[in-house]
Amino acid sequence: FIIVPSPDTAVSMFEAGELDATYVEEVAIRRVLRDATLLASSQRVPAAQIRFMGMNQNLYAPFQDIRVRQAMMYFYDFEWLRENIFFGSYRRVATYFPNSHFGTEDYPLPKLLLDMAGELAHRGPDGVGLYVDGAFGMVNTRLSIIDLESGDQPLRNEDGRLWVMQNGELYNHPELRAELEGLGHRFATRSDTEVLVHAFEEWGEGCLERLNGEFAFVVWDRERREAFVARDRFGIRPLFLTEVGGDVAFASEARALLRHPAAERRLDPLALVETFTLWAPQPDRSAFVGIRELPPGHHVRIGPRGLGTPVSWWDVPFGPREGERRESPAALAEELRAVLDDAVRIRLRADVPVAVYLSGGLDSSATTALARRHTTAELQAFGDGFADPRFDESAYQ
Repeated sequence: FIIVPSPDTAVSMFEAGELDATYVEEVAIRRVLRDATLLASSQRVPAAQIRFMGMNQNLYAPFQDIRVRQAMMYFYDFEWLRENIFFGSYRRVATYFPNSHFGTEDYPLPKLLLDMAGELAHRGPDGVGLYVDGAFGMVNTRLSIIDLESGDQPLRNEDGRLWVMQNGELYNHPELRAELEGLGHRFATRSDTEVLVHAFEEWGEGCLERLNGEFAFVVWDRERREAFVARDRFGIRPLFLTEVGGDVAFASEARALLRHPAAERRLDPLALVETFTLWAPQPDRSAFVGIRELPPGHHVRIGPRGLGTPVSWWDVPFGPREGERRESPAALAEELRAVLDDAVRIRLRADVPVAVYLSGGLDSSATTALARRHTTAELQAFGDGFADPRFDESAYQ
């Protein structure tokens, strides 16, 4: 074990040759040292938990294999690692673990992620995908809608620098895919989620303005050691955040975050007040103490320094518009109908049967009528009825 008390000390050790870096580029070793020592200096990680180990020059490639990285999360006997993975004498390279929960055999990161995924199995019954990269990990429970065979998440871009997972669907993914292919991007699946990772690679956070859909997603950048988390304009898809036990965690439901060993399983009284007065807690909190929503139309970055400040990327415009529409009511109504018709059309894109919920009200009736125009097979419709006639609309379904 080598304890590095500060970033300056780490750089000095590297420049003095006390950390042998002949097997890797100088930029890479500086990045690893920076990430590890920044964590220690910010007191997010005790310095003693920053461990240095390594391997020979010719074994650098196997070290990048995700199976090796996952094995490192389970075993802390470095002699075992040397004999069974690196197959020879080893030099020193840096890796870090964010806290005592991820850095113990009792609760390694993959186990924690899979426990959290167990709380979300009802949201994604078609498969579970796990990705671990050092101190970062993400897990996805999939409900297959697009590309049933090869669309399992998480997914990556061509060179493996960016990894993505999503809850939701991009309705304009065919148009975005065509544009990105024209810019030189290569796709390995037909999944709309893979469109996300290439869009982020091409446009960064500016890709959000191009997305038409309902989504909550994360993109992990292996080089920057940073996660970019975003939520759709109206918050159709949920996303909860928490900082607990020195970790930052996020999930589609708060119940998954409660699986963290340091989570405080206690109701928030103020959130209950908001629920009974406003129908739901406001985005700066949830029903549980210490857990909050990422607000609709916001994104946030998570890196070695922890959770950043959420940033608004979209909002409903209010106030007078520039210019005044002077078309006739009939022309404006036709424009609205065309937009609504196209919105329904692209929401029917799926590799599984699509049905409609028919409540009997004007909105669901209009949506169902438009959907019927774009389907050749029988359109399935579902509705609810109530015994109390004051609330029952089944006669209009």
